[in-house]
Amino acid sequence: MTDPDIQSMISALEVQDYPPDLIDRYVKYVRGFIRYVRLTMRPLSPEHFLSYQTHLLIDEKVSAVALMEVVSALKFFYCATLNKPWKIYPISMLRIRMIEDMRIRNFSPHTIRNYTRRIAQFAKHCGRSPHLLGQEDVRKFLVYLSSEAKASSGIRNAFCSALRFFYNVTLDKPDVVGRVVSAKREKRLPVILSKEQVLEFLAQVPNLKYRAILTICYGAGLRIAEATHLKVSDIDSVRMVLNIHQGKGKKDRTVPLSQNLLRILREYWLVARPKDWLFPSSLTEGPICTHGVQRVCLKARKRAGIEKKVTVHTLRHCFATHLLDAGTNIRVIQVLLGHATINSTQIYAHVSTTALLSTVSPLDTPLPKAGGSTTASPAKRTKQKQSA
Repeated sequence: MTDPDIQSMISALEVQDYPPDLIDRYVKYVRGFIRYVRLTMRPLSPEHFLSYQTHLLIDEKVSAVALMEVVSALKFFYCATLNKPWKIYPISMLRIRMIEDMRIRNFSPHTIRNYTRRIAQFAKHCGRSPHLLGQEDVRKFLVYLSSEAKASSGIRNAFCSALRFFYNVTLDKPDVVGRVVSAKREKRLPVILSKEQVLEFLAQVPNLKYRAILTICYGAGLRIAEATHLKVSDIDSVRMVLNIHQGKGKKDRTVPLSQNLLRILREYWLVARPKDWLFPSSLTEGPICTHGVQRVCLKARKRAGIEKKVTVHTLRHCFATHLLDAGTNIRVIQVLLGHATINSTQIYAHVSTTALLSTVSPLDTPLPKAGGSTTASPAKRTKQKQSA
């Protein structure tokens, strides 16, 4: 959309005697929607309007009243001004209530978005609104996930958590999910790269901005969302630390800042000159999108010729494992990673090469020399007794 299109909307609103403050809000809503749609890089569809409303509720934390005004602005712009017959429906009050219930409990935007998406998938599969479904519908859906859909235990458990919250809290119908049990999760070891492989992987990222993000994930052991949400003020070069604000579990923590990482960040800052967010988005006023970082990670893995399945989170696993290999106390690693319990950190003891390589296989144990055994055989002991 162009500025003349928005100017045409403003003129039409003025002709109909809309208040100036309302016209300003309509323009703001339309411009925000245009920026949001450009992030998807897909042709405009009715689903984009629902997705944008969900984004406003979760990320912008707008009220339900303001959301109705957004729908009115989009309807006026597309249907009245541009004469495009889009089906622009307001988001359901049931979804709004569920999102508000999670906002009251201070759930993270990621969790809120995940729960609402799972409930929407459940309702779409059953073909009815979720408030009309019962215990048997939930049971059949979970059977479908495990048998036909072949969903992993992690995905099934995500659905279970969303269903429990929706029926226990939002609808206050605990009987519907009273017998829902979580699936037993598979215990898999993380993929680990050697230090040489990590350095080769990072060298295959030509873009300085993305290389700096991936280097932070390895050099400081950050999650991808923690790295992309860093601000310039979070880098403390005097104390040589990085300040992580509201990471996973709504927790703050501080991690050491290495000299090599500081050098890369200074090189990036001299080129990009970020003001607020350390890695700002080129399309919005917020931080860079994590999906773009994942795509860059995939391309770098292929260029480096690494056959293992490497994601951005793999760099965090490598950070912890390489620290353990170097002799760092596992309790210290727990604090640096921000794990709530030591049990989450113990998994790196299973992939650390220090303990594994120090163990000698029975095949490599030398055989005892002839006659050098200190333990007499049963026949020899019998002969000794008879001679005595």
